Amino acid sequence: MSGAGLRAVLAVLILCVAGLCVARQSLAQTPGQGAPSQPPPMTIEGVRGVDASGNLIENAQVGLTERLAVILGNPGSFDPGAMVLVLDGQPIKGLKGTLYLSDKHALVFRLERTADNMESWQPLLALPTLKPRAVTVGLWKGLPAKDAKPDAIPWKDGEVQTFKLQLVTHASIFWGFVAVVGVLFLVGSGATRTNILKDALLPQLPPKRQPFSLGRTQMAFWFTLVFASYVFLYILLWDPNTITPQTLMLMGLSAGTAAFAIAIDAAKDTPVGRANEKLRAIGLASYDDVVRLTARIDAINEQLKVTSPPANEAELRVRLQDLMNQMQTWRDTVAPFASGGLYADLMTDVNGPALHRMQIVVWTVTLGFVFVIDVYRTLTMPEFSATLLALMGVTSAGYLGFKLPEKQN
Repeated sequence: MSGAGLRAVLAVLILCVAGLCVARQSLAQTPGQGAPSQPPPMTIEGVRGVDASGNLIENAQVGLTERLAVILGNPGSFDPGAMVLVLDGQPIKGLKGTLYLSDKHALVFRLERTADNMESWQPLLALPTLKPRAVTVGLWKGLPAKDAKPDAIPWKDGEVQTFKLQLVTHASIFWGFVAVVGVLFLVGSGATRTNILKDALLPQLPPKRQPFSLGRTQMAFWFTLVFASYVFLYILLWDPNTITPQTLMLMGLSAGTAAFAIAIDAAKDTPVGRANEKLRAIGLASYDDVVRLTARIDAINEQLKVTSPPANEAELRVRLQDLMNQMQTWRDTVAPFASGGLYADLMTDVNGPALHRMQIVVWTVTLGFVFVIDVYRTLTMPEFSATLLALMGVTSAGYLGFKLPEKQN
């Protein structure tokens, strides 16, 4: 082969090799050939409410026990139960019954407050108002390991949306208000018309004039406060287990104080006991006897008002005078033991303002105020420390200790 022919063959071989290299590089860069391309990442495209029929609702107000739908873009294949809902940066763990509606690309969560996620719900629900609260929504692909960064699903175009978290409804507020006002009415009406908050040591006094009992009033105070707090927490959290051991101890201390105070009063030989014996001696064992005495006086007065005097007028006037003397004896005897008003009955004894009574009233009102603020701020019944509970015990013991020598006159 001549030199020219050899050079021609070499040129053809070089061109073939170069063509093969170019073709290979082109095939490697062509989509759909070679290694498969990565699918587009999952994104969050919106958030909706869900009604009872499963329909998605825009701009819905969603509350606890209701359902929230997160609309996904490019969902691909995933486990709905492994997804974690994130509200205002708080992962809401342990939500059960999460499902995926493939036709709507909607991941549906049922908003529940459980033992696993109550700490995450606390900042979302604290300081509640009737106005819905705007809450941001996010998603994690499962819970991250300790100190690991969560695998968060991004929002489409980076535009994070919110939904309206309804803290309480008008209906729940109404029924809660009815329940609390009903209890307040029962306690209040009982305090004025019956002896529910009174000492009732002198049965010849009418219920309205019986003096208020410090122990019973403190017991009613804590009962009403705890009941109102329980109703408030239930309509907000739908959780029936909000009573704490410390709350029970507070109610127990107040009940114990009332019980021991009654026992002390019953055991002492006091002026009120002697007044009771004096009134019983003239036939007045209870206030019903006083009512009957008043009726007899009125009946005789009616007989003496007639135009023509009755034949036994002199006898009637003597009997009337005897009854009037009984009535005056009753008035003079019960006067020192009648109520002087709530403040005087709770804060004073026969010597005027009493420090041991003032101490228990002031600390009870102070801790009651702290109790209410904590319930509203933290959505839990306060867990008072052992020191604060001991403080209530000391004030109660001081009151009972000074009550032993205290006279009722």
